[in-house]
Amino acid sequence: MNRPSMNQPSMNQPAEQPLHAGAHAVEARRPFLLALILGILTAISLAQVLVAERSAQMLPDALLRYWDNPLCLLIAAIGWLLLLYGLLQALGVRVDRRLLIDAATNPEPLAVPRPRQRLLGFIAGRETDPGRSHYLKPQLDTEARLLLHRRLQWEHLEPLRFGVWALPILGFIGTVIGISGAIEGLQGLMGSGAGGDGGFEAVTGELYFAFDTTLVGLVLMLPLALLLSWLRGQEQRLDDLLLALHRDPRPTPMPMEPGQ
Repeated sequence: MNRPSMNQPSMNQPAEQPLHAGAHAVEARRPFLLALILGILTAISLAQVLVAERSAQMLPDALLRYWDNPLCLLIAAIGWLLLLYGLLQALGVRVDRRLLIDAATNPEPLAVPRPRQRLLGFIAGRETDPGRSHYLKPQLDTEARLLLHRRLQWEHLEPLRFGVWALPILGFIGTVIGISGAIEGLQGLMGSGAGGDGGFEAVTGELYFAFDTTLVGLVLMLPLALLLSWLRGQEQRLDDLLLALHRDPRPTPMPMEPGQ
């Protein structure tokens, strides 16, 4: 009795591996790289403006306090990067919806997409050709298409889920660092017995550091969480559209005549 080879697909495995897996990996990373480039460019422009206003002593003290807090700047940079990435994913949802409708209504599955659609798909990291799409292969049934589509959705939204969790954590880390520094400063004041405005300013500076980082992390987490929730709802609507447009046909039983 011959044993099946390791290279031969078993009965429970698909006979054909998904095509263009490497291309999908590049497409999935493209929105993040574009968001990173846009985030760096906007951060450089904003930094130049803030440095110029600081040299002219036009920055308010409250904003200057956040500017001098390196952890606040790090949290703001991560939050801005993920917000840009989320906006690109919102564009990708629109591209996916157009792809599903075109694949269901176009009799030619390998038709070349419109240039505008290809440009939007390139920016959002989505495949715009129904013939090359991972979850629109003709050999897949509706359930396989839906499972593959949901897996791609999970990959697209993973950075946003990480950001919703990471931004408050970074803020709380800053709180711990700032409160620890404030306690150390109070111990120094009490031990030396010499108060003075300088010692108390150092303690209040540490407290500012502690609470400012928490505030920035929580404030940036809110729009990111709202964007993630909206994208999840849109992706669920795409699942419903996929089921509605690509449902496998089921034969309708003919009514039985009386006496048959």
